[in-house]
Amino acid sequence: MIEIDGTSFSVMIGSDVDDDGMYVEVANEAGELLLVIFYDDRTAEMSLKAYRSALPLALVERAISIAKIRLPPMSQRG
Repeated sequence: MIEIDGTSFSVMIGSDVDDDGMYVEVANEAGELLLVIFYDDRTAEMSLKAYRSALPLALVERAISIAKIRLPPMSQRG
């Protein structure tokens, strides 16, 4: 859960077997998907996909922070 200025956003972390990686999904209180950060196990790279043209910067920064900690394999976490 992320809270920004009194608004709560749900965070889900999962594994994508088909695309060979892990992801962080962030949704608003209505359950609408706002952004996904994907860690590709093959390339060891992260990418962000936003589903809205404007998101609070604080929300994006928090999501990236969570992804950096939770998505890479244990041997690559900083």
